[in-house]
Amino acid sequence: MSDIYSSTTLALTDIRIDPEFASLCPPLAPDEFVTLEESIVAEGCRDALVAWAEHNILLDGHNRKRICDKHGLGYDVIDLSLPDRDSAIAWVLRNQLGRRNLHPDAASLMRGRLYNLQKKTPGAPEGNDNRAVQRSQSGNIERTAERLASELGVGERTIIRDGKFAEAVDTLRPFVPDIDQRVLSGDIPSRQAVIEAAKEPEKARDKMAVHYSSESPEWYSPTEIIERTERCLGAIDLDPCSNSHDEPNVPAAKHYTADDDGLTHPWHGRAYMNPPYGSAIGDWIQHLCEEYEAGRLTAAIALVPARTDTAWFRRMKQYPRCFVWGRLRFSGHDNSAPFPSMVVYLGSDLAAFRQVFGDIGDIYQLA
Repeated sequence: MSDIYSSTTLALTDIRIDPEFASLCPPLAPDEFVTLEESIVAEGCRDALVAWAEHNILLDGHNRKRICDKHGLGYDVIDLSLPDRDSAIAWVLRNQLGRRNLHPDAASLMRGRLYNLQKKTPGAPEGNDNRAVQRSQSGNIERTAERLASELGVGERTIIRDGKFAEAVDTLRPFVPDIDQRVLSGDIPSRQAVIEAAKEPEKARDKMAVHYSSESPEWYSPTEIIERTERCLGAIDLDPCSNSHDEPNVPAAKHYTADDDGLTHPWHGRAYMNPPYGSAIGDWIQHLCEEYEAGRLTAAIALVPARTDTAWFRRMKQYPRCFVWGRLRFSGHDNSAPFPSMVVYLGSDLAAFRQVFGDIGDIYQLA
C-alpha cells in the first residue's frame, strides 16, 4: 500500500462516488447526521476527505461530502495512491475498523471481508489433484488468520468465523439487497442467523425476518406480554401497529394497521406498541415519546429489541424498562426470537410496572 501523496481542495464534482465503496461505510443515525451537519455548516469541513488517486473515487467522508454538496461548501481531499481495487477496499475496511462506536456486527463483517481479501491465492492451478499446492494454500490461510488476528486484537477463530459471516453476506446480497446496510446498522437477528440463511438463500427473507411486530401475521406479540400489559395499564385503548381490524392480536379499543399508518395520527389514552423492528423503528419510538410527553397518551407499554447501541434506545432512556430474561417466543412461531427484548413503560405508576413485569426480567430506571 503506497503513501499518501497530497492534500488538495477540489471542486464539488471532482470526486466520484462508487456504490461498492459507499456500501462499506456504516450509515449514520439520523440524529448523528444532523449533529454532523450542524457542525460543518457552522465551522466548515475540518476533516479532509480521502480519495483513491488513480481513479478519483471517494474512500472516506461520504457523509461529509453529502453535507458539503448540499450547502455548497468546499473540502480538503487527501489523495491516496493504491495499486488496485482490492487494496483500496482493504484500506477502507482498515480505516473503518479504527473508528469508535462501531457496531459489533459491522466490525465482524469488515474483519471478515479483510480476511477473505487477504487469504486469496492468486495463480493457483485449477483442479484438486495437486496436494502440495493445497497444503500450501491451507498454510497461507492459517498464517493470514494468525497475522490479521494479531493486528486487530482478536482471536484467530474470531477471524475465521468473521470470514464465514462475510461470505454469507455476499451470498445473500442478490436475495436481500439491503443486507449490507442492515448488518452495518446492527439490524439483523444474529450473525449465525445470517450464516444459516445463506445455506438456503432463496428463503433468506423469511429466515432473516426481524420484524417481530403486530404488523405481520407471522410475528404476533407473545400472549404473556399482552396480558401483563393489560394488568399494568388496566386496559389497552390503542394498538398503533395492529395486524388487523377484524381479528386483532391485541385486545385494544382502537387499532391502526399498516394501511392506516399510525404515525400520521395522534394517539390517545393507554397504548401498547410492538413496532416494526427494521429501520423505521426509530420513527415509531419518537412518535410514542412525543404523544406521551404531549399528554395525549396517559400511559404506554412498548415491546422492543434490547438494542442498547441505537439512537432510539437513548431516546427512551428516561423511561423505566424491563430487560426480559432469555429470549421471547412470539406467538405463531416455533422458535424463540434471535435477539433479547425489553419492555419499556411510559407512565406514572412505576409500582404497578414493577409488580407486573418484575418476575420476567430486571427493571432499570435512570437515576
